[in-house]
Amino acid sequence: MGETRQVGAASRKQVATGALWAVPTVVMSTAAPSLAASSAVITGNVCKLFYGSGTVNYQTHSIYWGVTSDTGTIPAGTVVKFTVIVDPSTNPDGLTGWDVPTNEYPAGYSVTSTAGPWYISYSPARGTALTGSQSFTVVITFNQAYVGSFCAASIWNDTFTLRPASTISISGATVTGAASAGTSGLSYQAARRYPNSINSTGRLPHVFISKSGLQSCYPPVQWSIVLSKTGAGQRHHLSQWLHRAQSVHMGRTHLLGNYRNQHPAFGRGANRTVHRKRLLSGRRTPAANTGP
Repeated sequence: MGETRQVGAASRKQVATGALWAVPTVVMSTAAPSLAASSAVITGNVCKLFYGSGTVNYQTHSIYWGVTSDTGTIPAGTVVKFTVIVDPSTNPDGLTGWDVPTNEYPAGYSVTSTAGPWYISYSPARGTALTGSQSFTVVITFNQAYVGSFCAASIWNDTFTLRPASTISISGATVTGAASAGTSGLSYQAARRYPNSINSTGRLPHVFISKSGLQSCYPPVQWSIVLSKTGAGQRHHLSQWLHRAQSVHMGRTHLLGNYRNQHPAFGRGANRTVHRKRLLSGRRTPAANTGP
């Protein structure tokens, strides 16, 4: 995901502890600061939602967990927990079975390792098959201090199944190892992007239901797969389409530049609009319209 990490930075509490041993006479003559004044305050919420490919039976979907600190550094030993309830009863096909998601880690991280700078775990364990409306917890553990805003994902895919149009409710975050800024809540109905026909009534959008507490804004929703007319997934990332659009734009810009060199009157008054329209439509401009 391209996060930038600075590992091993000392927390304010660790710095204060070091000062205690280094200068004991100062401690004897000065009142010790309170715990609240020396602890980071942690905020946890959902920072982004993402949709990918799928079928009528499953929908690829990621929830990105956001964790921030008022000091700019999340202390080592901080543990942040979210509770997620999935209700598949809103699936129009009556599909009720689903799985606890897995981790969507950046390159270099192991999905199951607990030895990295941070890791995500689940209860029940990732991949556990569940039926009907049930809950699971997502626990983010920081083994080392994390500098900046943390945002990492849990993902449902073709192996770890989320039924399309399921209702998802998220609450949290419970924080241990540091102070908590408070709780947050988010509820929404997931999209159903891949029915039998793209124009059928079975194609359902993502719908936010509610937010609360520290989830002061609805998170951004991103999509990466373009649908075909039959509802099947075409694996073209949005950036590919943007690149194509940019290429067309650059090609037209180059064409206009060459045309301007051949027709000095191109930029003069009303002739500019006439020339541009005819050039971009592929029509040649009569010689009578090229004069000053």
